[in-house]
Amino acid sequence: MARKSRKYPNIDLLIKPSRDTVGYIRLSVRDEDFSGSIENQKLIIEEWGRQHQIPIMRYYIDNGFSGKRFDRPAFQQMIQDILADKIECIVVKDLSRLGRDHIAVGYHLEIFFPKQRVRFVSINDQFDTVDGITNQNKEVTIQSRIRIPSINLFNEQVSIETKIKVTESLDMKSQRGEFIGPRAPFGYQKSRENPDQLIPDPVAAIIVQKIFEMASNGTGVTGIVRYLNERGLPTPIQYARSNGLSGNYDNGDGNWNSRSVKYILTNRTYTGMLVQGKEKRVVKATHEPLVEPSIFDTIQPKGVPVQGLQCSSTGTIGREHFEGQSCLRVLRRKDAAKARHQSC
Repeated sequence: MARKSRKYPNIDLLIKPSRDTVGYIRLSVRDEDFSGSIENQKLIIEEWGRQHQIPIMRYYIDNGFSGKRFDRPAFQQMIQDILADKIECIVVKDLSRLGRDHIAVGYHLEIFFPKQRVRFVSINDQFDTVDGITNQNKEVTIQSRIRIPSINLFNEQVSIETKIKVTESLDMKSQRGEFIGPRAPFGYQKSRENPDQLIPDPVAAIIVQKIFEMASNGTGVTGIVRYLNERGLPTPIQYARSNGLSGNYDNGDGNWNSRSVKYILTNRTYTGMLVQGKEKRVVKATHEPLVEPSIFDTIQPKGVPVQGLQCSSTGTIGREHFEGQSCLRVLRRKDAAKARHQSC
């Protein structure tokens, strides 16, 4: 047992715990090439630590988060640890890993990190706050204040341009009738040969067909919900998780409810049609239907919106568009009175 000083009995309280050097890694859904992968970022950071003889004690990793967001869980945990005086230095592969919003990145580099006495290193950008913003050498500081904001602006612009390109690409795919959703609707699965093609799921499709069958025979939503729960049939989220879905999704109470049944009964995807994108582009006969369009239309209450389409109790669509249907395709507007009818 270590001896305590009689002269300074509270000396232990003056000794601050050591602070760590850590690595921060971010991977967005658009950075899945090897150069930006989690493993590659770790290798680069570890090599920096080896060269400078500074051990990297731990990593904060945000996998699948956009650089425009700063509410990332690992990033927020790192901030909390900084405020708790646990971190001395943060090392990243490049500045874009910290973020792609030049104002937010600039705030952390120029205000927050210096105020918390935290050193920040961006390896590929050859930027180290020991030799940059917080350095007393005016020449070095001026160079950093010009170069680093320029890099941050470039990173932000790359994010904006990437978003535009992705949006345009998805819009083109939706026009071609390709499925662009992150996961298939309950009752379908993505084809292994072509992930843009929906095919019936051998298990879930039977449940969906039963729901439409009961509705067409006059069973109400409450009766359908009771039937599904009494037989212990999996809900859409339960079935998705059993097939490998991960992420922060609401599981509810584990039972079917009227909302989930109504969603299925009003989702025109089950007629073999896709209604996708902000413009609600409609393409028919893109995949195998689980219910006939005529049956689907019959069970729709008048005036109740169908998913992606707005029902009209009086309007009909010509045979050249959707034969036998009684819904008009409209653009969704905040002001329904100004909704503009479009031909498909």
